Amino acid sequence: MDLVVITIVVSPFQQNCRLVVDRESMQAVVIDPGDEDVRILEIVADSGARVTHVLNTHGHIDHAGAVAPVKTALGVPFGLHSADLPILRALPQRGSVWGIEGVEAPEVEIDLAEVRSIPFGNGEIQVLHTPGHTPGGVTFLLEEHG
Repeated sequence: MDLVVITIVVSPFQQNCRLVVDRESMQAVVIDPGDEDVRILEIVADSGARVTHVLNTHGHIDHAGAVAPVKTALGVPFGLHSADLPILRALPQRGSVWGIEGVEAPEVEIDLAEVRSIPFGNGEIQVLHTPGHTPGGVTFLLEEHG
């Protein structure tokens, strides 16, 4: 699998959102869209890739604040570990605390507690539960690339 990883620094928190593109299939995933949905979507469009999922490492606002508009615009499912659902549901309130209005709590279509991997290109993205920062924190591993 030949990958391109585009890092998009977003939000007042300067958090990294990533667009991971498999060049062979031109499939992509958006990981941790925390803010600036319009900018993320422009970069996706410029990449020429077809996004298949929005995935999150955890549910904090700086990682999930733009999930709802990004997944809706792309028409793709969203994956998050269910242990982070209380954090996700509190996004509108957390946004208000930080002066970020209009944040939506998105629906989760893929419970990352229930899957070991997500199909991606000619391979898969492994989902490793790595709690600590949040109860539902996960790490994504593309073993072919370490």
